[in-house]
Amino acid sequence: MKFSASVKHSLGIFSQDHLVRKSLILARFLGLALLVGSMATSATAQDYVFQTIVTNINMGPSQGTVNLPADGRNISFPDSDYKLFGSALGASLAFFNVLNTVPTDYTGAHPTITDDGSVRAEIISGENFGSNQLSLDEKPNGLFFSGSINYANPQNSALWVKITATARKPSYSATPRYVAGVKTLGYPSDGITCGANCSFASVNRTVIEWGANDSSQLGNGSTSNTPVPTSLPTNVTGSLSRISSGENFTMAVGNYGYVWAWGSNDKGQLGTGNFTNSTRPVQVPGLVNILRVVAGPRHCFAISTSGQVWAWGDNTYGQLGLGDKVSRSTPTLIPNLTLQRDWEDYLRAIAAGRTHTIAIGADGRTVYAWGDNSKGQLGIGNNLPQLSPVVVSASLSPWQIAAGDSFSMLLAGSGKVYTWGDNTYGQLGGGTVGGTRLLPGLISGPTTGYRIAAGTSHCLLVTDNGGKCWSWGRNQKGQLGDGTTVDRSSPVGVNVPVYSWMQNFNSCYSMVAAGDAHSLLLQNSGQIRSFGNDLSFQLGNRTDTAP
Repeated sequence: MKFSASVKHSLGIFSQDHLVRKSLILARFLGLALLVGSMATSATAQDYVFQTIVTNINMGPSQGTVNLPADGRNISFPDSDYKLFGSALGASLAFFNVLNTVPTDYTGAHPTITDDGSVRAEIISGENFGSNQLSLDEKPNGLFFSGSINYANPQNSALWVKITATARKPSYSATPRYVAGVKTLGYPSDGITCGANCSFASVNRTVIEWGANDSSQLGNGSTSNTPVPTSLPTNVTGSLSRISSGENFTMAVGNYGYVWAWGSNDKGQLGTGNFTNSTRPVQVPGLVNILRVVAGPRHCFAISTSGQVWAWGDNTYGQLGLGDKVSRSTPTLIPNLTLQRDWEDYLRAIAAGRTHTIAIGADGRTVYAWGDNSKGQLGIGNNLPQLSPVVVSASLSPWQIAAGDSFSMLLAGSGKVYTWGDNTYGQLGGGTVGGTRLLPGLISGPTTGYRIAAGTSHCLLVTDNGGKCWSWGRNQKGQLGDGTTVDRSSPVGVNVPVYSWMQNFNSCYSMVAAGDAHSLLLQNSGQIRSFGNDLSFQLGNRTDTAP
């Protein structure tokens, strides 16, 4: 698709298009915004993620005609999912503006992103412009532009050309693709985890993060979402690993088993003894020799090397297991509870749902649960809440556990998968939708489970020693990765290759993670695939080529 326009010198003429006025943050300008074509309205802005891509060219001091290089200049979009806004709707839309002053946003801040599908070429800090011709061509992964500018510049000042393109991509993807720019050492050395709308990877004890940051849950000192995987710029001495992220905050384990937390603290979930949010990692006082941390939406747990458990944060439903409903802003030891610990401690020991918690005892056989039980998510045969740990089962031989919004999962050592609790979206995987299950029951289908993960209302399962991936439950944002947005009440295959553990070990899937409505897969080779909701860039910048 090609965009072209001509601009003539026109002192004091302002565009009357309100969309253009919204998008230009300028103190003073010369020029006329010219609209070419029209834009269809079959899709709404809410269906897409928008991003502004800006490039600046200093043409140097001169007079006469300046030709942009014959080979043009390229604006690269950050992700091949992006398309020039307007083109996917069959529109041809371009704005070209001639300016004689550098706009206030020139030093770094982007113009306001609007839904007008704007592509702008701005000629900055020149004078006496004549006719100008600029053309822009959309390429598969960016914008290619060239043309000429006719002007006189008696002050011999530098001429700057600024090209601004607004690109968009769908706000979700049901197709698993690689996350570009990040590769781990592979499990168990490194791992992945999801917050509600953000994503993390441990890479050689460095935190790599991307996605939502509205509550500083990325801990980088800002509240801006991060579309590209980026290293956490930390004030922590040493390294961080074993990350766990809740609804709007994050925790990690540092050197000497210290615990660090950042983000929202409205329920005391940072464990600092106050309710002050933090845009950077802060140390949780009183904790040392911690093996693993686990974050629920707004409550937390820390497991020591001896298997003891500390809890803090929201306790409205007794989800801390302390025998009451009093929230805590500092870590408090759960009495009479010691959890399982072995080489896979950080997978097995404890799982936090929205208002309930499940755990594996020190004997490796007993499953405990506590907190809200309105949907049967404790699996004890009734709907009675429990303020302290109670036994769910001592005979399921648990290998891994996971907790969703109001349901629970258990992977047994035999490879069988059990679920219980809420089934509104078929997240129990038994082939039915609706109702609740008060006791653990088998899912339909696969019986060779290897890894599990639970999102808010969807489930992920890896079987056959990492060879195949399955999913079920809610799918409104494509978080099941089956190429559709249809909810599934029974396991369906994720649209990724199936591997043989004996023949393709490096390609097999070693870990899965689930957020509110997005999912991650980690391969033994260290590559990560993402799918589902991408409204906050939680899928990262994606590619079809393995990094």
